[in-house]
Amino acid sequence: MTNAAIITADNPVLSAQFAHGTEDESSDTTKGDPFMILLPGEGQFLNNYRFSTPETTILNNYINLIILKNDLNEIKLDNASIDPLLFFDINEKYMGAKVPVSAGNHTVTSANKFGLFIYGFGEWESYCHTGG
Repeated sequence: MTNAAIITADNPVLSAQFAHGTEDESSDTTKGDPFMILLPGEGQFLNNYRFSTPETTILNNYINLIILKNDLNEIKLDNASIDPLLFFDINEKYMGAKVPVSAGNHTVTSANKFGLFIYGFGEWESYCHTGG
């Protein structure tokens, strides 16, 4: 998959997402090791997260957000609005965004629960984890 997707099931499932590393010719990035993250269901989403991004050799830090469409003007990163142009439609209910963040401590808040994934790439390293 190369685009956002919704995974639905009528039985329990476990889904994971993978990032390519620098040695992978199909990679759309020239930085970082590969990583894998287990994807939480929306029942695990929160409306307030605190997280830190490393101040080491990681060159680019990002967060991915999954929000309800009605919350576009409610979601805040470090008490500031997030550029609505960063968001894209996932389906009729949800929007997603990839937001660059600086190294250091951050908070993301909204009126309703949302999904958060934190990740970054360095020359030969990377990291990724869910918020919460």
